[in-house]
Amino acid sequence: METCGIVWVRNDLRITDHEPLLKATQKHDRIIPCFIYDPKIHPQLSDNTFRAGFLNETLLWLKSELQQRGSDLLIASGNSAEELIKISKRYKVSGIYAHEEYAPYEKQIEAEVNALALRNKIETHFYHGNALIPKTELPFSITHLPDVFTKFRSRVELTSQFAKPLPDFTMKPLPTIPAEELQSNFLTINKSSPLFKAGTESALQRLKYYSFEQHLLPKYFETRNGLLHFDDSTKLSPWLAVGSITPAMILQEVEQYEKQFGANKSTYWVKFELLWRDYFRLVVKKFGAQLFQYGGIRNRTAEPIKCDDKRIKAWTNGNTGFPIIDAIMRELQQTGYTSNRGRQLAASFFVHDLQQDWRIGALYFEQQLIDYDVHSNWGNWAYIAGVGNDPRPERYFNIPAQSERYDPHADFIKSYCPELKDVPTKNLHHFHEYSESFVNSFGIQLGEHYPAPIVQLSMHAIKH
Repeated sequence: METCGIVWVRNDLRITDHEPLLKATQKHDRIIPCFIYDPKIHPQLSDNTFRAGFLNETLLWLKSELQQRGSDLLIASGNSAEELIKISKRYKVSGIYAHEEYAPYEKQIEAEVNALALRNKIETHFYHGNALIPKTELPFSITHLPDVFTKFRSRVELTSQFAKPLPDFTMKPLPTIPAEELQSNFLTINKSSPLFKAGTESALQRLKYYSFEQHLLPKYFETRNGLLHFDDSTKLSPWLAVGSITPAMILQEVEQYEKQFGANKSTYWVKFELLWRDYFRLVVKKFGAQLFQYGGIRNRTAEPIKCDDKRIKAWTNGNTGFPIIDAIMRELQQTGYTSNRGRQLAASFFVHDLQQDWRIGALYFEQQLIDYDVHSNWGNWAYIAGVGNDPRPERYFNIPAQSERYDPHADFIKSYCPELKDVPTKNLHHFHEYSESFVNSFGIQLGEHYPAPIVQLSMHAIKH
Protein backbone atom coordinates (compact mmCIF):
# COMPACT_ATOMS: atom_id res chain seq x y z
CA MET A 1 0.00 0.00 0.00
CA GLU A 2 1.38 3.40 -0.99
CA THR A 3 2.12 5.91 1.74
CA CYS A 4 2.08 9.69 1.54
CA GLY A 5 3.90 12.31 3.58
CA ILE A 6 3.69 16.11 3.85
CA VAL A 7 6.85 18.21 3.91
CA TRP A 8 5.82 21.45 5.57
CA VAL A 9 8.21 24.18 4.42
CA ARG A 10 8.52 27.48 6.28
CA ASN A 11 11.91 29.21 6.43
CA ASP A 12 13.54 26.45 4.37
CA LEU A 13 12.44 27.25 0.83
CA ARG A 14 14.84 25.05 -1.11
CA ILE A 15 15.27 21.48 -2.32
CA THR A 16 18.97 20.88 -1.57
CA ASP A 17 20.37 20.27 1.93
CA HIS A 18 16.85 19.71 3.27
CA GLU A 19 16.51 16.97 5.90
CA PRO A 20 12.68 16.84 6.07
CA LEU A 21 12.50 16.35 2.28
CA LEU A 22 15.24 13.74 2.41
CA LYS A 23 13.65 11.77 5.27
CA ALA A 24 10.17 11.94 3.77
CA THR A 25 11.37 10.63 0.40
CA GLN A 26 13.12 7.75 2.15
CA LYS A 27 9.96 6.68 3.97
CA HIS A 28 7.04 7.50 1.64
CA ASP A 29 6.01 6.71 -1.92
CA ARG A 30 4.47 10.13 -2.51
CA ILE A 31 5.30 13.53 -1.05
CA ILE A 32 3.29 16.76 -0.77
CA PRO A 33 5.54 19.80 -0.32
CA CYS A 34 3.34 22.37 1.42
CA PHE A 35 3.58 26.02 2.48
CA ILE A 36 0.93 27.71 4.63
CA TYR A 37 0.39 31.44 4.92
CA ASP A 38 -0.36 31.68 8.63
CA PRO A 39 -1.44 35.10 9.97
CA LYS A 40 0.42 34.41 13.21
CA ILE A 41 3.67 34.24 11.27
CA HIS A 42 3.09 36.21 8.07
CA PRO A 43 1.12 39.36 8.94
CA GLN A 44 3.28 41.37 6.55
CA LEU A 45 1.89 39.58 3.49
CA SER A 46 -1.01 42.02 3.35
CA ASP A 47 1.49 44.89 3.21
CA ASN A 48 3.20 46.30 0.17
CA THR A 49 6.72 45.44 1.33
CA PHE A 50 9.89 44.12 -0.26
CA ARG A 51 9.87 41.34 2.33
CA ALA A 52 6.46 40.11 1.16
CA GLY A 53 7.52 40.38 -2.48
CA PHE A 54 10.74 38.42 -1.95
CA LEU A 55 8.92 35.67 -0.06
CA ASN A 56 6.36 35.34 -2.83
CA GLU A 57 9.04 35.31 -5.51
CA THR A 58 10.85 32.58 -3.59
CA LEU A 59 7.67 30.50 -3.33
CA LEU A 60 7.09 30.82 -7.07
CA TRP A 61 10.71 29.81 -7.68
CA LEU A 62 10.35 26.78 -5.40
CA LYS A 63 7.10 25.80 -7.07
CA SER A 64 8.77 25.89 -10.47
CA GLU A 65 11.75 23.86 -9.24
CA LEU A 66 9.49 21.20 -7.79
CA GLN A 67 7.43 21.04 -10.98
CA GLN A 68 10.60 20.36 -12.96
CA ARG A 69 11.16 17.36 -10.70
CA GLY A 70 7.68 15.92 -11.14
CA SER A 71 6.32 17.46 -7.97
CA ASP A 72 4.70 20.78 -6.99
CA LEU A 73 4.11 23.11 -4.06
CA LEU A 74 0.70 23.11 -2.44
CA ILE A 75 0.05 26.51 -0.87
CA ALA A 76 -2.70 27.00 1.69
CA SER A 77 -3.74 29.89 3.90
CA GLY A 78 -4.99 29.89 7.48
CA ASN A 79 -4.19 28.17 10.76
CA SER A 80 -1.18 25.94 10.11
CA ALA A 81 -2.30 23.00 12.22
CA GLU A 82 -5.83 22.97 10.86
CA GLU A 83 -4.70 23.28 7.25
CA LEU A 84 -2.11 20.52 7.61
CA ILE A 85 -4.67 18.15 9.09
CA LYS A 86 -7.19 18.99 6.34
CA ILE A 87 -4.61 18.15 3.68
CA SER A 88 -3.53 15.03 5.58
CA LYS A 89 -7.08 13.69 5.73
CA ARG A 90 -7.78 14.51 2.08
CA TYR A 91 -4.71 12.65 0.81
CA LYS A 92 -4.38 9.96 3.51
CA VAL A 93 -1.09 11.35 4.80
CA SER A 94 0.64 9.29 7.49
CA GLY A 95 3.54 11.63 8.33
CA ILE A 96 4.31 15.35 8.52
CA TYR A 97 7.95 16.46 8.18
CA ALA A 98 9.37 19.90 8.95
CA HIS A 99 12.32 21.83 10.30
CA GLU A 100 12.03 22.87 13.92
CA GLU A 101 11.65 26.59 14.66
CA TYR A 102 12.41 28.37 17.93
CA ALA A 103 10.45 31.61 18.23
CA PRO A 104 7.35 31.62 20.52
CA TYR A 105 4.64 31.80 17.82
CA GLU A 106 6.38 29.14 15.78
CA LYS A 107 6.71 26.85 18.81
CA GLN A 108 3.05 27.38 19.65
CA ILE A 109 2.07 26.42 16.11
CA GLU A 110 4.29 23.32 16.25
CA ALA A 111 2.59 22.28 19.49
CA GLU A 112 -0.82 22.69 17.82
CA VAL A 113 0.34 20.61 14.85
CA ASN A 114 1.64 17.86 17.15
CA ALA A 115 -1.58 17.78 19.18
CA LEU A 116 -3.90 17.63 16.17
CA ALA A 117 -1.68 15.11 14.38
CA LEU A 118 -1.61 12.83 17.44
CA ARG A 119 -5.41 13.02 17.69
CA ASN A 120 -5.62 11.96 14.03
CA LYS A 121 -2.91 9.28 14.31
CA ILE A 122 -0.48 11.10 12.04
CA GLU A 123 3.22 11.00 12.85
CA THR A 124 5.18 14.27 13.08
CA HIS A 125 8.91 14.60 12.54
CA PHE A 126 10.75 17.83 13.32
CA TYR A 127 14.42 18.28 12.48
CA HIS A 128 17.07 20.67 13.72
CA GLY A 129 18.27 22.37 10.56
CA ASN A 130 19.09 25.71 8.93
CA ALA A 131 21.97 25.95 11.40
CA LEU A 132 25.75 25.78 11.39
CA ILE A 133 25.96 23.52 14.43
CA PRO A 134 24.07 20.21 14.37
CA LYS A 135 21.95 19.53 17.46
CA THR A 136 24.13 16.58 18.42
CA GLU A 137 27.23 18.82 18.36
CA LEU A 138 26.06 21.38 20.91
CA PRO A 139 28.40 20.98 23.93
CA PHE A 140 25.73 22.00 26.44
CA SER A 141 22.00 21.70 27.00
CA ILE A 142 19.86 24.68 26.03
CA THR A 143 19.36 25.61 29.69
CA HIS A 144 23.14 25.96 30.04
CA LEU A 145 23.60 28.04 26.89
CA PRO A 146 26.05 30.83 27.86
CA ASP A 147 24.43 34.26 28.06
CA VAL A 148 27.50 35.85 26.43
CA PHE A 149 28.42 35.05 22.82
CA THR A 150 32.20 34.87 23.45
CA LYS A 151 31.79 31.95 25.85
CA PHE A 152 29.47 30.18 23.42
CA ARG A 153 31.87 30.67 20.50
CA SER A 154 34.94 29.46 22.37
CA ARG A 155 33.17 26.26 23.42
CA VAL A 156 31.70 25.32 20.06
CA GLU A 157 34.86 26.18 18.12
CA LEU A 158 36.81 23.92 20.44
CA THR A 159 34.49 20.91 20.51
CA SER A 160 31.85 21.00 17.76
CA GLN A 161 31.85 19.68 14.21
CA PHE A 162 29.99 22.06 11.91
CA ALA A 163 27.21 20.93 9.59
CA LYS A 164 27.88 19.70 6.07
CA PRO A 165 25.31 19.82 3.24
CA LEU A 166 23.16 16.70 2.94
CA PRO A 167 23.33 14.52 -0.18
CA ASP A 168 21.03 15.13 -3.13
CA PHE A 169 18.07 12.84 -3.70
CA THR A 170 15.38 12.11 -6.29
CA MET A 171 12.08 13.85 -5.57
CA LYS A 172 9.09 11.56 -5.06
CA PRO A 173 5.92 12.31 -7.09
CA LEU A 174 2.80 13.98 -5.76
CA PRO A 175 -0.41 12.08 -5.11
CA THR A 176 -3.21 13.02 -7.50
CA ILE A 177 -4.17 16.58 -6.55
CA PRO A 178 -6.81 18.58 -8.47
CA ALA A 179 -5.19 21.30 -10.56
CA GLU A 180 -7.18 24.07 -8.88
CA GLU A 181 -5.61 23.20 -5.53
CA LEU A 182 -2.15 23.83 -6.98
CA GLN A 183 -2.97 27.23 -8.43
CA SER A 184 -0.86 30.09 -7.10
CA ASN A 185 -2.71 33.06 -8.56
CA PHE A 186 -2.78 34.83 -5.21
CA LEU A 187 1.03 34.91 -5.09
CA THR A 188 1.14 38.48 -6.33
CA ILE A 189 4.45 40.33 -6.27
CA ASN A 190 3.75 43.75 -4.82
CA LYS A 191 7.35 44.90 -4.67
CA SER A 192 10.19 43.19 -6.45
CA SER A 193 13.58 43.74 -4.86
CA PRO A 194 15.96 45.77 -7.02
CA LEU A 195 18.86 44.02 -5.30
CA PHE A 196 18.03 40.32 -4.86
CA LYS A 197 16.68 37.61 -7.13
CA ALA A 198 14.88 34.70 -5.50
CA GLY A 199 16.05 31.10 -5.39
CA THR A 200 18.93 28.82 -4.48
CA GLU A 201 20.67 29.26 -7.84
CA SER A 202 20.80 33.04 -7.34
CA ALA A 203 22.16 32.55 -3.83
CA LEU A 204 24.87 30.18 -5.04
CA GLN A 205 25.76 32.50 -7.90
CA ARG A 206 26.21 35.34 -5.42
CA LEU A 207 28.34 33.12 -3.19
CA LYS A 208 30.52 32.04 -6.12
CA TYR A 209 30.83 35.63 -7.35
CA TYR A 210 31.85 36.88 -3.92
CA SER A 211 34.41 34.14 -3.33
CA PHE A 212 36.05 32.57 -6.37
CA GLU A 213 35.11 35.03 -9.12
CA GLN A 214 35.87 38.41 -7.53
CA HIS A 215 37.99 37.26 -4.56
CA LEU A 216 36.09 39.56 -2.22
CA LEU A 217 36.04 36.97 0.55
CA PRO A 218 39.60 37.63 1.85
CA LYS A 219 38.72 41.35 2.16
CA TYR A 220 35.45 40.85 4.00
CA PHE A 221 36.64 41.93 7.45
CA GLU A 222 37.90 45.26 6.12
CA THR A 223 34.88 46.06 3.94
CA ARG A 224 31.95 44.54 5.88
CA ASN A 225 30.96 47.82 7.56
CA GLY A 226 30.68 49.73 4.29
CA LEU A 227 27.38 51.51 3.87
CA LEU A 228 27.11 52.18 0.15
CA HIS A 229 28.52 49.46 -2.09
CA PHE A 230 26.74 46.17 -2.68
CA ASP A 231 30.00 44.22 -2.62
CA ASP A 232 31.08 45.55 0.77
CA SER A 233 29.58 42.42 2.33
CA THR A 234 28.40 39.00 1.21
CA LYS A 235 24.70 40.04 0.93
CA LEU A 236 23.65 36.43 1.49
CA SER A 237 21.25 37.24 4.32
CA PRO A 238 17.99 37.44 2.27
CA TRP A 239 18.50 33.91 0.95
CA LEU A 240 19.46 32.68 4.42
CA ALA A 241 16.31 34.27 5.86
CA VAL A 242 13.93 32.35 3.58
CA GLY A 243 16.13 29.27 3.61
CA SER A 244 17.10 29.19 -0.05
CA ILE A 245 20.66 28.59 1.13
CA THR A 246 22.00 27.12 4.36
CA PRO A 247 24.94 27.96 6.63
CA ALA A 248 26.43 24.57 5.74
CA MET A 249 26.42 25.46 2.04
CA ILE A 250 28.13 28.78 2.76
CA LEU A 251 30.71 27.19 5.06
CA GLN A 252 31.52 24.56 2.43
CA GLU A 253 32.30 27.29 -0.11
CA VAL A 254 34.42 29.24 2.37
CA GLU A 255 36.42 26.16 3.32
CA GLN A 256 37.00 25.28 -0.33
CA TYR A 257 38.26 28.81 -0.88
CA GLU A 258 40.58 28.54 2.12
CA LYS A 259 42.02 25.25 0.84
CA GLN A 260 42.78 26.81 -2.52
CA PHE A 261 43.88 30.32 -1.55
CA GLY A 262 44.52 30.22 2.19
CA ALA A 263 42.63 31.36 5.26
CA ASN A 264 42.76 34.77 6.89
CA LYS A 265 40.76 36.86 9.37
CA SER A 266 38.18 37.68 6.73
CA THR A 267 37.42 34.08 5.77
CA TYR A 268 37.15 33.27 9.47
CA TRP A 269 34.85 36.24 10.06
CA VAL A 270 32.20 34.85 7.73
CA LYS A 271 32.11 31.74 9.93
CA PHE A 272 32.14 33.97 13.01
CA GLU A 273 28.99 35.75 11.85
CA LEU A 274 27.27 32.48 10.97
CA LEU A 275 27.97 31.46 14.56
CA TRP A 276 26.28 34.67 15.76
CA ARG A 277 23.26 33.66 13.70
CA ASP A 278 23.19 30.21 15.35
CA TYR A 279 23.66 31.78 18.75
CA PHE A 280 20.66 34.09 18.42
CA ARG A 281 18.53 31.12 17.36
CA LEU A 282 19.53 29.26 20.51
CA VAL A 283 18.99 32.33 22.68
CA VAL A 284 15.40 32.51 21.43
CA LYS A 285 14.99 28.80 22.13
CA LYS A 286 16.32 29.25 25.67
CA PHE A 287 14.41 32.37 26.67
CA GLY A 288 11.32 32.20 24.45
CA ALA A 289 8.84 35.04 24.92
CA GLN A 290 11.07 36.70 27.54
CA LEU A 291 13.38 38.04 24.83
CA PHE A 292 10.47 39.94 23.29
CA GLN A 293 9.51 41.72 26.51
CA TYR A 294 10.64 45.27 27.30
CA GLY A 295 13.09 44.01 29.93
CA GLY A 296 14.47 41.32 27.62
CA ILE A 297 16.50 38.42 28.98
CA ARG A 298 17.90 40.73 31.67
CA ASN A 299 14.45 41.17 33.23
CA ARG A 300 14.77 44.91 33.39
CA THR A 301 11.92 46.06 35.62
CA ALA A 302 11.53 49.69 34.46
CA GLU A 303 8.23 50.68 32.89
CA PRO A 304 8.21 50.75 29.07
CA ILE A 305 8.86 54.16 27.56
CA LYS A 306 5.79 56.04 26.39
CA CYS A 307 6.04 56.22 22.63
CA ASP A 308 6.38 59.53 20.80
CA ASP A 309 4.55 59.09 17.50
CA LYS A 310 6.18 62.14 15.91
CA ARG A 311 9.69 60.91 16.67
CA ILE A 312 8.89 57.41 15.49
CA LYS A 313 7.36 58.66 12.23
CA ALA A 314 10.35 60.93 11.56
CA TRP A 315 12.71 57.98 12.15
CA THR A 316 10.82 55.53 9.93
CA ASN A 317 10.62 58.06 7.09
CA GLY A 318 14.22 59.24 7.33
CA ASN A 319 13.32 62.76 8.43
CA THR A 320 15.21 63.09 11.73
CA GLY A 321 17.57 65.91 10.72
CA PHE A 322 20.60 63.62 11.20
CA PRO A 323 21.89 62.86 7.70
CA ILE A 324 23.47 59.45 8.32
CA ILE A 325 20.35 58.17 10.10
CA ASP A 326 18.04 59.58 7.45
CA ALA A 327 20.11 57.96 4.69
CA ILE A 328 19.96 54.58 6.44
CA MET A 329 16.21 54.73 6.99
CA ARG A 330 15.50 55.92 3.45
CA GLU A 331 17.63 53.09 2.05
CA LEU A 332 15.60 50.62 4.10
CA GLN A 333 12.35 52.11 2.83
CA GLN A 334 13.48 52.21 -0.80
CA THR A 335 15.18 48.79 -1.01
CA GLY A 336 14.09 46.66 1.96
CA TYR A 337 17.73 46.41 2.97
CA THR A 338 20.38 48.30 4.88
CA SER A 339 23.80 47.17 6.07
CA ASN A 340 24.52 45.67 9.47
CA ARG A 341 26.37 48.84 10.44
CA GLY A 342 23.39 50.89 9.32
CA ARG A 343 21.05 48.78 11.43
CA GLN A 344 23.21 49.25 14.51
CA LEU A 345 23.32 53.02 14.08
CA ALA A 346 19.60 53.31 13.41
CA ALA A 347 18.77 51.12 16.42
CA SER A 348 21.13 52.97 18.76
CA PHE A 349 19.71 56.32 17.65
CA PHE A 350 16.13 55.09 18.12
CA VAL A 351 16.74 53.67 21.59
CA HIS A 352 19.28 56.03 23.14
CA ASP A 353 18.80 59.35 21.35
CA LEU A 354 15.09 59.25 20.52
CA GLN A 355 14.46 57.42 23.81
CA GLN A 356 11.86 55.07 22.33
CA ASP A 357 10.79 51.54 23.22
CA TRP A 358 13.24 49.25 21.41
CA ARG A 359 10.48 46.79 20.52
CA ILE A 360 8.77 49.36 18.29
CA GLY A 361 11.96 49.73 16.27
CA ALA A 362 12.42 45.96 16.10
CA LEU A 363 8.86 45.56 14.85
CA TYR A 364 9.40 48.15 12.12
CA PHE A 365 12.52 46.29 10.96
CA GLU A 366 10.49 43.07 11.04
CA GLN A 367 8.00 44.61 8.63
CA GLN A 368 10.56 46.14 6.28
CA LEU A 369 13.66 43.97 6.08
CA ILE A 370 13.86 41.68 3.09
CA ASP A 371 16.23 39.48 5.13
CA TYR A 372 14.15 39.53 8.31
CA ASP A 373 15.10 36.72 10.67
CA VAL A 374 13.18 36.69 13.93
CA HIS A 375 16.14 35.53 16.02
CA SER A 376 18.80 37.89 14.67
CA ASN A 377 16.52 40.91 14.39
CA TRP A 378 15.11 40.78 17.90
CA GLY A 379 18.38 39.53 19.39
CA ASN A 380 20.31 42.43 17.90
CA TRP A 381 17.75 45.03 18.97
CA ALA A 382 17.76 43.68 22.54
CA TYR A 383 21.58 43.75 22.39
CA ILE A 384 21.59 47.45 21.43
CA ALA A 385 18.94 48.25 24.06
CA GLY A 386 21.04 46.69 26.81
CA VAL A 387 18.53 43.94 27.61
CA GLY A 388 20.05 41.16 25.53
CA ASN A 389 23.31 39.23 25.19
CA ASP A 390 25.75 42.06 25.78
CA PRO A 391 28.03 42.17 28.84
CA ARG A 392 27.93 45.98 28.66
CA PRO A 393 24.97 47.85 30.21
CA GLU A 394 24.14 49.52 26.88
CA ARG A 395 25.51 49.76 23.36
CA TYR A 396 25.53 53.45 22.45
CA PHE A 397 26.90 54.65 19.10
CA ASN A 398 28.16 58.20 18.69
CA ILE A 399 26.32 59.14 15.51
CA PRO A 400 28.63 61.94 14.19
CA ALA A 401 31.74 59.85 14.89
CA GLN A 402 30.23 56.82 13.16
CA SER A 403 29.20 58.96 10.20
CA GLU A 404 32.75 60.28 9.80
CA ARG A 405 34.24 56.80 10.13
CA TYR A 406 31.96 54.80 7.85
CA ASP A 407 30.89 57.42 5.31
CA PRO A 408 33.96 59.69 5.25
CA HIS A 409 33.17 61.24 1.87
CA ALA A 410 29.40 61.33 2.55
CA ASP A 411 28.74 59.33 -0.62
CA PHE A 412 26.14 57.23 1.16
CA ILE A 413 24.43 60.25 2.71
CA LYS A 414 24.22 62.08 -0.62
CA SER A 415 22.89 58.97 -2.37
CA TYR A 416 19.79 58.90 -0.17
CA CYS A 417 19.59 62.57 0.89
CA PRO A 418 20.09 64.32 -2.47
CA GLU A 419 18.78 67.59 -1.02
CA LEU A 420 22.13 67.77 0.83
CA LYS A 421 24.29 67.28 -2.27
CA ASP A 422 25.65 70.86 -2.19
CA VAL A 423 26.63 70.75 1.48
CA PRO A 424 30.41 70.27 1.92
CA THR A 425 31.25 66.78 3.18
CA LYS A 426 33.03 68.10 6.25
CA ASN A 427 29.76 69.72 7.37
CA LEU A 428 27.42 66.79 6.80
CA HIS A 429 28.59 64.64 9.69
CA HIS A 430 27.80 67.42 12.20
CA PHE A 431 24.94 69.00 10.28
CA HIS A 432 22.65 68.83 13.30
CA GLU A 433 24.96 71.17 15.26
CA TYR A 434 24.74 74.19 12.94
CA SER A 435 22.61 77.26 13.33
CA GLU A 436 19.73 77.85 10.96
CA SER A 437 21.50 80.84 9.39
CA PHE A 438 24.59 78.73 8.67
CA VAL A 439 22.45 76.00 7.11
CA ASN A 440 20.74 78.66 5.00
CA SER A 441 24.13 79.53 3.50
CA PHE A 442 23.97 76.19 1.66
CA GLY A 443 20.61 77.11 0.16
CA ILE A 444 18.70 74.87 2.56
CA GLN A 445 15.68 75.96 4.57
CA LEU A 446 15.24 73.69 7.56
CA GLY A 447 11.74 72.30 7.63
CA GLU A 448 11.29 72.95 3.93
CA HIS A 449 14.21 71.36 2.10
CA TYR A 450 15.49 69.19 4.94
CA PRO A 451 14.13 68.59 8.46
CA ALA A 452 15.48 70.32 11.53
CA PRO A 453 17.02 67.93 14.09
CA ILE A 454 14.21 66.38 16.13
CA VAL A 455 16.31 65.79 19.27
CA GLN A 456 19.64 66.61 20.85
CA LEU A 457 22.07 63.72 20.89
CA SER A 458 22.64 61.89 24.13
CA MET A 459 25.30 63.50 26.30
CA HIS A 460 26.99 60.23 27.18
CA ALA A 461 28.25 59.51 23.66
CA ILE A 462 31.01 56.94 23.55
CA LYS A 463 33.04 56.41 20.41
CA HIS A 464 33.04 52.88 18.99
